[in-house]
Order: sequence, then structure tokens, then C-alpha cells
Amino acid sequence: MDEAVSPLDRILKHPSFEPFSGPKAYEILEKAKERLKNSNKQDILKAISSLGFITEEDYERIFKIQQENCERCGTCCTKMRPMNVTKSQLKAIAEKEGKSYKKIKKYSRARPNRDGTLNVSRNPCPFFEKGNCSVYDERPIVCRSYPASQLIEFLRDDGGYPNCPIADDLLIEIVSHRVSEEEKYRDDTKFTRSNLNQVQSMSNIPVWEKINYLKKISKEIP
Repeated sequence: MDEAVSPLDRILKHPSFEPFSGPKAYEILEKAKERLKNSNKQDILKAISSLGFITEEDYERIFKIQQENCERCGTCCTKMRPMNVTKSQLKAIAEKEGKSYKKIKKYSRARPNRDGTLNVSRNPCPFFEKGNCSVYDERPIVCRSYPASQLIEFLRDDGGYPNCPIADDLLIEIVSHRVSEEEKYRDDTKFTRSNLNQVQSMSNIPVWEKINYLKKISKEIP
């Protein structure tokens, strides 16, 4: 790919790129314009469109931000389904609760899935107590990755928009970062060209690799 292509154009010209559009795109655009008042409007428009292509770097960024900005509102605890966990994750919860794995499995109505995970069928989440997650520090990956994981699915037309108060902020964070990279490119083209990483879409990563990737990130974040 031509090194002279700017960061945003590199995404927009990628073979796997599909533009982000529709009512939600317009909503994010208006919020981004308000937050990035001093930025080039064309850059913002291109960055919004570029949300149709999410990279590993983007995912890691919003994953970390959501851990810091989680409002613990309980929406994901009461609305997110299905809730699939691994045996080791359920064991960690049992230890956190000071109960046996067998008792926690029964209490949560965890049933085995074909892929070896367990489906917690009790609804709402059995660990959501008095408006709070009682196992927050040991919450499963499916919980830690929300709403970032759901945003990825939404942008790929594989799911609905996450019902989370910080979901819009996460998308705007990607937009803000991409606009910033575009500005850096114009300010110091030679430096930026030499530091542009090869773009890789999360949609091209196998499911098992995504799971390992989530595990890796989870270990780095409290």
C-alpha cells in the first residue's frame, strides 16, 4: 500500500472497508463535532465513516477506557444475554463468594454449551445484588468486554447497539484518535509515514484468537 496515503485514507481504501452510516452514525457525528470543535470537519466526517473498520489497536484502546469509565449502572447485568462463562471463570467467582463451585454452578443455573463454556441462564445475573456487581473484580470476560465487544458486532452488522451509557463515548474516542493521527500526519508527514502500522480489521481475526486476545488484555487491566 502506498506510504503516502494518510492514516484515514489508508483505512478508507482498505479492501475490507465498509463505511459506517445510518442514524447512529449521524448521532455520533453531532457529538464528535461538539467535542472536537477545533478539528477539521472533513477529518471528522472521514473518521466517522471509518468506524466501519475497527483495528486491534482501536479495540484495545476502548477496552481499557471502558474499564476506567464503567459507571456500574447494572444495565449489562440485567440486559445482556446470553452470558457464557468458562469453568475457570465460574470457579474464580465461587472463590470470591466463598462458596463451592458446585453450589455457585447450581445457584447461577449454569448449563454446559457445546463449545465447553457454561451458559448462566438465571436472569437477571445472579451476581447482581442490591444494584451492584458482587463479583466485579472477578467478573467474566463477557462482562469485562462489554460494551466494546458489542460495539464491534454492531459495526459489523452482527448485533444491536449496546444499551450502555458510555457506548457513544467509546466510538467518539476512536474518532478523536483517528482525527488526531490525521492531524499529526499533516504536521509531520515524514515521521508519520514511517510509523504507520499495517491496518488489520478485527473482523478478520478468528474467534479463538479474539478470545485469547481478550484474555491477554483482561490480565493487564484490574
